[in-house]
Amino acid sequence: MSAGLNQITILGRLGNDPITRDTRTETTVTHFDVAVDESYKSKAGDKVEKVTWFRCEAWNGRGKAIAQYLGKGNRILVNGRMDFRQYEKAIVLNGQEGTIKIIDPVLIVEDFKIIDWKDDNPGDGFDQDEL
Repeated sequence: MSAGLNQITILGRLGNDPITRDTRTETTVTHFDVAVDESYKSKAGDKVEKVTWFRCEAWNGRGKAIAQYLGKGNRILVNGRMDFRQYEKAIVLNGQEGTIKIIDPVLIVEDFKIIDWKDDNPGDGFDQDEL
């Protein structure tokens, strides 16, 4: 039996400036959102525009480069895999306490291509292939 495939490629614009932090194990992680626009014509012939948002997570050098060279509105091509983080959250509904299960999809960045640089910066010798 062959292994499955979990691969996704998106092209869109950053919806926010990337946020980078160090974990307890001194690994760097960068979070950012990417908006992917699409448009099509409805059956009535009207133009319909739709935006799909992806929460992205990039680790170590990839994340540092994204934070350094990209900002809100810049375009990026991302290749990666989807991960689904699951946790439970306590809630109170109509006076009754309970928990709900949250499933949070995250696109783990495995490779990327900068389409628009921050402030028209050509990358100061940055080589994406070295990450």
